[in-house]
Amino acid sequence: MELKILDYLIEHGGHTSYGDILNTFSPILETAGFLRTLKKGNFITGDFKSFSNVSITLEGRAYHLSLQQQAHQRAAEINENRAIQKQNYRFNK
Repeated sequence: MELKILDYLIEHGGHTSYGDILNTFSPILETAGFLRTLKKGNFITGDFKSFSNVSITLEGRAYHLSLQQQAHQRAAEINENRAIQKQNYRFNK
């Protein structure tokens, strides 16, 4: 969820309103929790009021890059495992 929120901020020029973020992602309480976590880590700034702006920080951009790299690595590992399983299935046929 953190990656999705940071993606959303970056796609919207690095900032958007708190209300827009809550309306985009559900459930609202889970999203609000992730936003608080990101703010505590200094990855975003802003007040958590409906029309307040939430912005990504430089640390947030670096964290976003790190999360993206982890996601790509996990996807590559999953694809590799699938290829191995497919190969083993053909071999055991």
